[in-house]
Amino acid sequence: MELKKRVQQDLSSAIREKRKEALSVLRLLNSAIINQEKEKRYKKSKENPELGEQELERESQLTEEEILEIISREVKKR
Repeated sequence: MELKKRVQQDLSSAIREKRKEALSVLRLLNSAIINQEKEKRYKKSKENPELGEQELERESQLTEEEILEIISREVKKR
């Protein structure tokens, strides 16, 4: 299962089950993933301005390795 989808599913279940600590951690992680995608999308749009909306969306998707790096980076911060 893709890590991003797993985080989002776990976030939804934490909301339903009212697990406050898990909810806090998963929100933070989801936010970090979204911010990294936005940053990657911005860089891609600057490198290649003629890319279409769908191409930019596809190009800005994070790989599993990139998501693992984000998780590792966030763990080190805390």
